[in-house]
Amino acid sequence: MTEALSLSVLQQGVLSTTSPKKAGAGADGMSERDALAWEKAKEFEAVFLAQMLDHAGLGATPSAYGGGQGEDAYASFLTREYARIVAEESSVGIAEQVFQAMVEGEDLK
Repeated sequence: MTEALSLSVLQQGVLSTTSPKKAGAGADGMSERDALAWEKAKEFEAVFLAQMLDHAGLGATPSAYGGGQGEDAYASFLTREYARIVAEESSVGIAEQVFQAMVEGEDLK
């Protein structure tokens, strides 16, 4: 039953929204376990994006007129916030794959 419910929620457009509730899920469309899995998948996507952005040089102190040690100390917080916003507002597809794998893994048990 979880697989059918999860697939119906995915077909409603949960994958392209910031949360299952925006797609009409929650109490009437997604089980509590699936909602938690979706939230954790979005968190995973944000962490992954933060790592990608960090390695791409976002948040690196510019050589000319940089903010010094203070800027360096807080650059990772800004990078993580950018990644969280990207994951919430316009998913790149990682959360969907992780969510689907989590749901399928639970159904195998």
